Amino acid sequence: MKRLFDHDPLSGLTEWFHYDDATDKITIETVDDVEPVLDANKRSYNEGRKSTDFRRIATIPPVVQLLWMEKYGVDLTNKDHLPAVKRLLNDPEWRYLRTSPGVI
Repeated sequence: MKRLFDHDPLSGLTEWFHYDDATDKITIETVDDVEPVLDANKRSYNEGRKSTDFRRIATIPPVVQLLWMEKYGVDLTNKDHLPAVKRLLNDPEWRYLRTSPGVI
């Protein structure tokens, strides 16, 4: 059984409630349409660096922030996790989150 659990129009996150009769397990699935963010990141990345001052280096969709928290224990709001955030953003697996080239 799958039912809508919650939808946040500000973040775009949708949560689905799943119940499996066979295993008696409950799962909450978090879904987000990240394509617009990834497309914007790609455009920014391809435009190149416009300034040597402040620049955006990445845009990380909320669903990816949740994934990083669950999978790696990395909290973007915790300044002590900055080295881990940099490591993830420099990893080719997460390159589509980058909005500018170079190493962080």
